[in-house]
Amino acid sequence: MDAPSAILVVEDNDDVVRSIRRVVGGDHPLVVAGTAKRALEVLETGSDFVAAIMDIKLPDGDGLDVLERFCARKPGLRALVLTAFSDPDFINRAQQLGAEYACKPRYVAGLRAFLSRLHSGGNLVERERHAARAYGRTHGLTDREVEVLLLSLEDLSRAEIAQRLGVTPETVKTHVGAILEKTTLATLGEVVRTLRAQARRT
Repeated sequence: MDAPSAILVVEDNDDVVRSIRRVVGGDHPLVVAGTAKRALEVLETGSDFVAAIMDIKLPDGDGLDVLERFCARKPGLRALVLTAFSDPDFINRAQQLGAEYACKPRYVAGLRAFLSRLHSGGNLVERERHAARAYGRTHGLTDREVEVLLLSLEDLSRAEIAQRLGVTPETVKTHVGAILEKTTLATLGEVVRTLRAQARRT
C-alpha cells in the first residue's frame, strides 16, 4: 500500500507529469496512472493518497468519471482537476465532486496554490469557501458575485474566471467592481486575503 502522503496523478502527458513532479518536489511521492483503466486498478489496490491530480481527457475515458469513483470510495479526497477544456459542464461537475480546477497550459500557479492549501490543513479549502459565502451574505453580494469570490480563491485570473463562468471578461470586471463597492476594499486581492485570514482563524 502506498504511503498516505502520496499524491495520485492521473495524466497521460509525460511533459505535464514532469512539470507536476518539479512543482511537488520532494514533499510527496507521486503515483502516476496514464489511463483511466490504470487509475481504477490503483483504486482497487486500496492504496491511500493525500490528494489526487486528474486530467479530464484520458486516452480511454473521462477523468471525472474516474474522480467520481475515487470520491465514492474515498470521501473527502482532495483533488485538483487539470484540463485544457473550459466547458462549464466540466467545471460544474468537478466542483460538485469537491475538486479544485486549473486550466492548461497555465496550470502551475493553480497547482502551487492547491499544494499550499493541502499543506495548510485538510479543511482549509472548505473553510475558505465557507468564509466567502458568509462574507457574501454579510455584504449583500449576489450569487454570481460570490461565485467570482470562490474562483478568486483558486488564484485564477479574471480571464480564467470568465472562462469558468462562461461569461466575458467585461462581465467579470463588472462583478468585481460591484464586490469592491459593497465591501469598500480597494482590490479583489485584498478581498481574497481577508477571506483567507478569516478562514485561518476558524
